[in-house]
Amino acid sequence: MVSVHDISGRTSIVENKTLQDKENKMILWYVKPGWITESTLNQTLKTCPYSNCYTSKDRQKIHQASAIMFEIRKGGGLSSSPPIPMNQRNPDQAWVFFIAEPPLFNADPSEPYFQPNWSFAMNWSMTFMRDADIFFPYGTLERRTEVPNRNYSAIFDQKTKAAAWFVRNCITPNKREKYVDELQRAGVEVDIYGACSKKGLRLPRFSTDAAKKTLSQYKFYLSFENSNCEDYVTEKLFSNYNYDVIQVVMGGADYKRLLPNNSYIDTADFKNATKMAAYLNALGNDKDRYIEMLRNKQQFVWNGHNTFDEASYSKSFCTLCEKLNNLDSNRRVYRSMNDHYRINRCPHFTKAEPYYH
Repeated sequence: MVSVHDISGRTSIVENKTLQDKENKMILWYVKPGWITESTLNQTLKTCPYSNCYTSKDRQKIHQASAIMFEIRKGGGLSSSPPIPMNQRNPDQAWVFFIAEPPLFNADPSEPYFQPNWSFAMNWSMTFMRDADIFFPYGTLERRTEVPNRNYSAIFDQKTKAAAWFVRNCITPNKREKYVDELQRAGVEVDIYGACSKKGLRLPRFSTDAAKKTLSQYKFYLSFENSNCEDYVTEKLFSNYNYDVIQVVMGGADYKRLLPNNSYIDTADFKNATKMAAYLNALGNDKDRYIEMLRNKQQFVWNGHNTFDEASYSKSFCTLCEKLNNLDSNRRVYRSMNDHYRINRCPHFTKAEPYYH
């Protein structure tokens, strides 16, 4: 048996056993994301408690599938009508809409998958939102069984710079770039790496020695999402979690559920960037308080690689397979995908900054 802990302190016991149904369950990708490799996913599915699921992208087998996966990405290849007319559908075939990106970029009413012909078509949601039928997060943290003994005093002493920001998109819906400008004007030195850098600082790859070495110089890392969508938190947080740096977060997630207490700084806790700048400058000069936050942070660990969290990925697809093996207790239908994946779950402004209008 394996003990699994989450941030809230709950412990669950997972039995390492296989629940093999005699009938294999085919999961058909009608539209498969390019970043998902079918062979890798099928290997993952073999390790699930229910190990009788596999994926295919052969649309000729559409009527044989136990589930059909539709990626509802803008411009993603879906037509304005479902591939099987509603009156010809197998009632035991689950249709699943899948998306890893926020509604702000994809919940356009003009998109085919929001047209009337798709009403009452989908059975399950598979998204990063916590109320999805199949929760598909970018990552999760795990409590360490043993916390390494670190020389935190030496770690603090080698930090000679204030804040770093790794970024590719320079103009964003939540105007995070304006927040960074305001921080800089308020006296926080922020070094920007990547496409938005005015100093030509190159963006190090996540989860690499280069990223670790770069961040070891800084007291703070800006983990700012590009939109403040509900529950949306990406590799920006997870891929840099294990480094010796305090993260400053901006986004729509409930970070109290994601991160250890007193281990991070949330922009939403401050009236404006000027107030937060004063806090960062004070904390950066308070060795004892800073070290306490690092200690709290390192009670947990991210066990992914680069930007990929295999454990979260596996758990989500294992949940899908479990539902297919227990279909009668998981039946539902969405009137519209907009019931779950809707634009108003992505405010265009942050509640922390009054100038975001």
